[in-house]
Amino acid sequence: MKEARAASDELINLLTRSKGVPPKLPNQTILTVLHASKELFEKEPNILDLRTPINVVGDIHGQFPDLMTIFQDGEFPPNSRYLFLGDYVDRGTQSLEVICLLLALKVRYPNHMFLLRGNHETKEMTEEYGFAVECSSKQNKATYSEFISVFDTLPLAAIINNSYFCVHGGLTPDLHELSQIRALPRPTQIQEHGFLADLVWSDPDRDFEEFAPSERGLTVKWGFKPAQQFMEANNLTKIIRAHQMAEEGIEYPFSPENSVITVFSAPWYAGEFKNKGGFLKIDKNNNIEPIIINHNDKAPPVTFAQPTQNKNEGKGRGKGGKDGKKGKRK
Repeated sequence: MKEARAASDELINLLTRSKGVPPKLPNQTILTVLHASKELFEKEPNILDLRTPINVVGDIHGQFPDLMTIFQDGEFPPNSRYLFLGDYVDRGTQSLEVICLLLALKVRYPNHMFLLRGNHETKEMTEEYGFAVECSSKQNKATYSEFISVFDTLPLAAIINNSYFCVHGGLTPDLHELSQIRALPRPTQIQEHGFLADLVWSDPDRDFEEFAPSERGLTVKWGFKPAQQFMEANNLTKIIRAHQMAEEGIEYPFSPENSVITVFSAPWYAGEFKNKGGFLKIDKNNNIEPIIINHNDKAPPVTFAQPTQNKNEGKGRGKGGKDGKKGKRK
C-alpha cells in the first residue's frame, strides 16, 4: 500500500501541477495505480452506499481542463467527496490524463472518491471512440488492456443517504428491486443487450409513458411512470444519472417534475456543441445545488479526437452520430 500511495501521489502531482503540455506519465507508476485501484473496486459492492456531503459529476470524456475546473469549484479531495457517474474516456484527447488522475485520487483518498461505470468504460467503445489509440500511443497496448481490466471492476450504481439512486444511464424493464443489481456478477463485461446494458445505456424520455425501444439501437427509453414506480418500490426520492448531453449542464427530463436529474460535466462537448457543463453539490441535509460550468463562447484549451470511421454510423449498434446528443447512441 505504501508503494501505491507513493505512485498515486506522483501522478496527482504531475497532473495537477503541470502547465500547458500534458506531462509524460511513467508507465510503472500508472500500472501500480491501476493494480491498486482494481483491488479497491473489487472490494466495493455493486451499489455503493454513500453519505453526504458529496459532489456528483457526470460525463467527462477526456476533457481534462474541465475536470480541473470541477475540482477547483468543488475543492480537491480530501476537502470534498465525489461520486463520478462514468464516461471518463473517449472523444477528448486527454482521456489518459483524466482517468489517471481519477484513479490516483481513488487510491490516495479511497473514502472520498467513488467511480461508477459508464457505457464508454468498455473495450468495444474505447476501441471506436479514441481511448484505445490514445492510451496505446502515450503508453502501450498492454497498459490499455490493464485499464480495460479495471473498467470491468467498476461499481454499477450508488445510493446517497438512502434516497438518491445514482447510475450512468438509467432504468431497465427488468429492474424492480435493488437486490437485482446487487446480485450481478462483477468483474464483468457489458453485453450488447440486457439488464446491465440498460443500466449504462438507457435514457429518460418525456414523450413516452412507459418503456419504449431506443434509437440508440440496443437499449430502451423510459417515461416518468417507470421511474416513479421504481422510486416508490425502493423508497427512493430521486434518480441522478448522466449519459446525455444537457445544454445547460443540468437537466430535468420530466420538468417541472424534478425527481430525475441528468448531469453532464463536459462543456463545449467534443469541441462541437456550445453546451454548458455542470455537477451537483449535495449537502448534509440532502439539499442539491447545481453548479454550472460556462464555456463563455470560447474554444476549449484542448483539441478533440474524432471517432473511428464507421460505415454503419448511426445504425445497428448505433455508436455513430453526434455522441451524447439527445436520442443518439454514444
